[in-house]
Amino acid sequence: MNAVQLEVGKALLGHLQGFRKAPVGNGVNRFTEVLCECSISVEHATAVVDSFDDEFPTLRNIRDTAYNLKPRFEAKTDQKKEWEAKYGKPDPAFSRRITGAAGANHVQERRAILWQSIRDAIFYSEFPLARLDLSKIDDKDERINAFKFWKKAAVNNQRNHPAECAAFREELERSSWDELMVYDWARGDWPPSALVPVAVIPGPVLANPITQADIGRELERVGREAGDGE
Repeated sequence: MNAVQLEVGKALLGHLQGFRKAPVGNGVNRFTEVLCECSISVEHATAVVDSFDDEFPTLRNIRDTAYNLKPRFEAKTDQKKEWEAKYGKPDPAFSRRITGAAGANHVQERRAILWQSIRDAIFYSEFPLARLDLSKIDDKDERINAFKFWKKAAVNNQRNHPAECAAFREELERSSWDELMVYDWARGDWPPSALVPVAVIPGPVLANPITQADIGRELERVGREAGDGE
């Protein structure tokens, strides 16, 4: 049984009788049948008829317009109820566990990035790059920028994370650069000292920390000035 009665459909199409190509007499009956067959509600049928404003529609016009407008008049399903029927009701405890795990992972990732930054800054500012004779290197040589970058990073790490820097240098005393450079801490591969809370690792910094003054003196020695971004 159609959702729209024939009498209602015919009355609706009656509003289009003054349009060009409008059927006369019983000629409207077939158009009424198609309108009622394609409509899922009176509101839907009304919207179909209101879509025409110049020429009386063909049967195909009615079908196509009804099909395109149908989603607007279909009953909206309660998606929450649909999900609960399919997957069950939400588990607040599970959500808390997931949130807690994500938070813990984020903390570990940030700590891993910090330790790797400390390692790289100390290595590249105190070893291969530090041994370069900058006075013999062209201004455009990328090693100049690398040297300045790692010097500044080492200074910032020592100022902002002194305990972590001390822990790293203690680990370096017990192992070697060859061992420390292979650690991928972001993947959970940590050296022993990194697994111990830094607050309980004793001992001062085991090497003279690099200061901003050191950087200034090094640049002055080779006749250079700190540029933008130094």
